[in-house]
Amino acid sequence: IIYKWVCSVQAIDPNFDFRILAKNLKDLSIKNSSNRYEEVEKTIKEYQNKEQSDNEKAKLLQTELEQINLELGKTDVTGQGITITLKETSNTDTAITADDLLVIVNSLKLAGAEAISINEERVINTTDIVEINNSFIKINGQRILAPYVIKVIGEQNYLESSLLGNGGYVDELRKNGYDVSIEKNSKVNIKKYEDELKSKYME
Repeated sequence: IIYKWVCSVQAIDPNFDFRILAKNLKDLSIKNSSNRYEEVEKTIKEYQNKEQSDNEKAKLLQTELEQINLELGKTDVTGQGITITLKETSNTDTAITADDLLVIVNSLKLAGAEAISINEERVINTTDIVEINNSFIKINGQRILAPYVIKVIGEQNYLESSLLGNGGYVDELRKNGYDVSIEKNSKVNIKKYEDELKSKYME
């Protein structure tokens, strides 16, 4: 529903400001992630303290833990999706910014992306995509450089159409001289989130 709403807004107003949408979605995502992490952490502790009486119960527990790790980005994943490559060219006056990456990431999430990485850095709900002194970008505290390769797992057509047409952000980048390619893949490999999971609001 949200994805259809965004497409409708794009069609009505081609000057729609994606950066405002991205900021609002990021704030909401972080808040939701904090609440979800607290619930997951509590569940894991309960599981770890619980004695297992038989193998069936142990297997159910393991399945639940695997699902939690998947939701938190702590598992390598493979599936169909797309790969987006963003390159700066001699026709561009400015470099690709953290805001550009954030807008693309949030567009993909609205289109149902199940997993995303940028230059092999897994993007989860608490991931920060920030620009340092207008000179380079950090994701998960790691410095990344152009070209930016965004891997996405999800329904290929939905993902692609969220970036193209009706004022899609990739179209805007191309108009501004950036080299952006989108490739559909039947097998996209995305690595797990390597850092320790921390809530921004829990002490």
